[in-house]
Amino acid sequence: MSQYRLAGLGARNVKNQDLTPNTCLKSPAAKTAKAYPVLPDPDGQAAALVEGILEKSEQLEALEGALEIEKGELIALAKPFYFAHHAGQMAVASSIEARAGEKVVRVGFSNSYRGSADDAPILRVVGDQGAQFFKQSFELKIKGDLIPESAVESIIGELQEIFPLHGARGRALRQGRVQAHEGLPHGSPHAVLSRAKP
Repeated sequence: MSQYRLAGLGARNVKNQDLTPNTCLKSPAAKTAKAYPVLPDPDGQAAALVEGILEKSEQLEALEGALEIEKGELIALAKPFYFAHHAGQMAVASSIEARAGEKVVRVGFSNSYRGSADDAPILRVVGDQGAQFFKQSFELKIKGDLIPESAVESIIGELQEIFPLHGARGRALRQGRVQAHEGLPHGSPHAVLSRAKP
């Protein structure tokens, strides 16, 4: 049996074809006034690849567009049945199946509710039952660039100690990255790294 999974909330439309995480292809329509170095092509190999890539990109974009339309139409058909079928039930399936003989497309519905900054609209609907189904959720974020480097480790350590004092299950999660200083000339870190020995 052939199966295909379709997200009930739709799928994103990919605009660029990535060759590497940092390289994307753009058609001539995306040109800007900025000039870029041109890849030498003495034997026409690059030109042939460019022609093939752009031609296939146009074909792929047309297919993706048609596919997205049909996905949307199937989702529109599936939504009324999904919510009517599960109305008043505690056990709700995550997906339903649409079939064409032995071929199956599964339409999935994520069990998610978007947050709201104001609980008044929710309470107007659910009344006193609001606390039974909803709770406050928040995140604490600290911009590390605003903390003196000499104080970073001690602040992180103190935050880690605060959570168990209040019976909190979570701990302060430190996520960081190394990035170039602001204000450097464009490409200067790349120039230094490209000269470095592997």
